[in-house]
Amino acid sequence: MKLFVDDMSQHQFIGRLIKDDLNPLDLAIFQQQLNQAEVDAPLLANSYCFIKDLLLIAKQHFHSEWISNFKSDNITALTAYQNPLYSDKQFINNTLNPVPSWLQNIAESVNCQSEICIKLYDYYLRIRNEYEPSKSHPRYAEEFNIFACAQMSLALLPRMMFAEIIGFSLAHSCLMSMPPNPPPFIHVKTTLEDFITQNDKLTASQWDAIQNGFWLYHYCVGEYYRRIQETFDESVGIEETVRQIFISKAQAARGHHANIKLQGIGLDEWFSKIPNNSHDFMHALGASDYIDRKQAENSRLLKLFAFNGPMFGILNDDELASLRAWIIAGRPMTHNTAKVNEITRHPFKQATLQHAVSDKKLHQRHLYHALLNIDLYPEILPIAHQKLVNQLRFCRFVSSPPFKRYDEQRFIHYIENRYRSEMDAYQPASKPRFSKPAYIWAIEQIAPMVLIDGCWLQKAHTLPDQYAEIRQRLMRIYNDELGCGILQQNHPHIFSTLLNSLNIALPPVNSLEFIHHQRFLDSAFDLPVFMLAMSYCPIEFLPELLGLNMAIELSGLGKDYMRLVDDWRHWDIDAKIAEIHITIDNYADGHARLAQQTIQLYLRDLWERSHSQSTVDQHWKRIYIGFNSLQIMGKRFSLMLPCAYLFNQ
Repeated sequence: MKLFVDDMSQHQFIGRLIKDDLNPLDLAIFQQQLNQAEVDAPLLANSYCFIKDLLLIAKQHFHSEWISNFKSDNITALTAYQNPLYSDKQFINNTLNPVPSWLQNIAESVNCQSEICIKLYDYYLRIRNEYEPSKSHPRYAEEFNIFACAQMSLALLPRMMFAEIIGFSLAHSCLMSMPPNPPPFIHVKTTLEDFITQNDKLTASQWDAIQNGFWLYHYCVGEYYRRIQETFDESVGIEETVRQIFISKAQAARGHHANIKLQGIGLDEWFSKIPNNSHDFMHALGASDYIDRKQAENSRLLKLFAFNGPMFGILNDDELASLRAWIIAGRPMTHNTAKVNEITRHPFKQATLQHAVSDKKLHQRHLYHALLNIDLYPEILPIAHQKLVNQLRFCRFVSSPPFKRYDEQRFIHYIENRYRSEMDAYQPASKPRFSKPAYIWAIEQIAPMVLIDGCWLQKAHTLPDQYAEIRQRLMRIYNDELGCGILQQNHPHIFSTLLNSLNIALPPVNSLEFIHHQRFLDSAFDLPVFMLAMSYCPIEFLPELLGLNMAIELSGLGKDYMRLVDDWRHWDIDAKIAEIHITIDNYADGHARLAQQTIQLYLRDLWERSHSQSTVDQHWKRIYIGFNSLQIMGKRFSLMLPCAYLFNQ
């Protein structure tokens, strides 16, 4: 599989961005946009331009360290880089977030058959599960902006910036593998070094991109460290000034604050022990409600010394300015609107694919390719969204829930009865239903779907904490689809092995050659496009997504898959891809059970928040529309498949 995006693809992408006047990018606002759950086209475009600009800055910053020509020895030289600031173990272990968040999308459908991507995703999962989501102190939110934006932007561009992500990850693993950090960092460092040195087709531009990603990480860490130290040194100096002010005023202040307490201790008692307790006093004051941590100017402490305040005139103008500066320096920093002049963006306007006549006539095959390669075609998102809305509207007209008033026990019985009826309907047959050539034909036709198995859940990790339990279950399903970090258990890889065993040669699934494969039916792309489009709207269409997921996981159980396994075995066709779905989708504790639980959790939470049965019933209808959409959106393909086979014989 081709992992590196060539220079021409990048050039074509950036060529679709409208180059009007360059505007400074407000990093605080940009970070807020990157934190949103659902990605849109302008965000992808701005992420690309932000990273390209930042890479240029990093390259200029580390020009003296640059290694021009690639050879295996250069990896050792690159990873041996040391910066004096890295001797600050406290900074590395207590401040830097060890979770490689830029890898959260590395094994999406477009890359999920790559061994290196699966290994990186496994690394991401293990580190994420082991560490807290973030170790960065809230007061350093402003300083963290560039580093955070770089990580989140890279996460949105798993193909466009694949080489840079490799370098970025290598630098991260080098830094984090310093003692006393655990083996996973050392393991991924070795994995990445092996990947680079063993890639005999690595071009000069790809090596430069890997190296640029490496230096980008070090540039971001260096800037983060420098800003933290500056802020820390400044705040320490201000705090000492204010401490001396309180020491000088303490004796005169005693006797005036008998009824005022700070952390349960009378203020007069605090003042009687100054200067011996002055550091504790400063800490207690800073943690009290006398300080407004969101808007420093609104702090009660400042109002006490203001005109008409009970302590007006106690502090002179310089002392009052120092007190104000101490409050501002000590409060947790909120989003700052200051511009970072060297980081710019290109305004973005929607464009169309070159091979499309119009938005309305955009072919399913083209949509499939664009949605798989979304970082290459961000402008396709609004088109796919509108198509999805229209499809769900049609599904609503032809979907009638088995019961209109939702009841959890009734829902459980409905799913159990569907499952039991499918299982009871299975009867071993004496001979296969179809010939071996017919099955081989069908296997080739389902390739666009099975080669991206799990795609509908590829953005489930973006669900907010409100849906934490749902997100956990959906991600368990998705990780199983990817093989949980083991390529041999990856469902698309298992299917690729089946294709190879039948001598079915297909281009890479993410290539234009794949969608132009002449033997594919157009309808073979109907369901995959529907699922891909829904994957990019996990919050807007969460009820429909939960219903679709339930239908998919339930479809792997019962007579159809069991008969399929029997028939394939009869024709000596490797049935592992069908067998693994029968086992992993099981209703005891497998995907089908998890899918059912997500629906129960969603509607239970909705009831607790709304206490409205009509609201719950409306969302139950949406869930059932998603459940029924699997059959509706796959209908054209299921009808065309046997007809097309007979026609081609």
